[in-house]
Amino acid sequence: MRARLIRKLTACALLLIASSVTHGWAEAPPVPLTATLVEGGYDFSLFVTAPREDAHRLFVIERGGRIFLRKDGTRQREPFLDISDQTGLGHEYGLYSLAFHPDFAKNRRFFVYYVDNNAHSRLVEYRAAPDLDHADPNSARVILAQTQPGYALHYGGMIAFGPDGYLYVGLGDGQTGHRPTTPSQETNSLLGKMLRIDVDKGNPTPSPPTPRLSESPTRAERSI
Repeated sequence: MRARLIRKLTACALLLIASSVTHGWAEAPPVPLTATLVEGGYDFSLFVTAPREDAHRLFVIERGGRIFLRKDGTRQREPFLDISDQTGLGHEYGLYSLAFHPDFAKNRRFFVYYVDNNAHSRLVEYRAAPDLDHADPNSARVILAQTQPGYALHYGGMIAFGPDGYLYVGLGDGQTGHRPTTPSQETNSLLGKMLRIDVDKGNPTPSPPTPRLSESPTRAERSI
């Protein structure tokens, strides 16, 4: 009886889908996509972001280690931050991403992820000047200095604040594709993991406890 009921319900669902397609319910008119050049002249730009609720500032990252500010649509002449002396020029080295603290307008804190001259991953906190248009290079505070295996591949690099206020870091496994094993499969390694960091409590920066699935829709595989 139960099996027949399941078959009938499945058949009804398939008929409904077929009917919706026949009558065009599942179809949508194509949306034309166009590309408009906003600005050029960057050296290997690879990331664009802005502080929360800031309609005046847009930040463009160059892989070589410079961050430029476009304020009210105009690119500033001097870099917002220049750490090109700390980032390598080898394969997959460089500055990867930038994340502004949710309260950046008040505390002026922001975070960068880059691969340094020794081919290792670094997550560093900086503070902006009171005008928010320039970074203070002397305010650097290392949050994470992760040694990489040295294969010059798979560094990861995306960082972003989640709705829970924690900083999420996508850390690559640093491996080449032909290796039979990877640190991603090792629970005692941070490589190849999604890290969740509480940047507002303590020094060194702690990691919040991993929530149960019923407590949060977001779950880090491993935290610091």
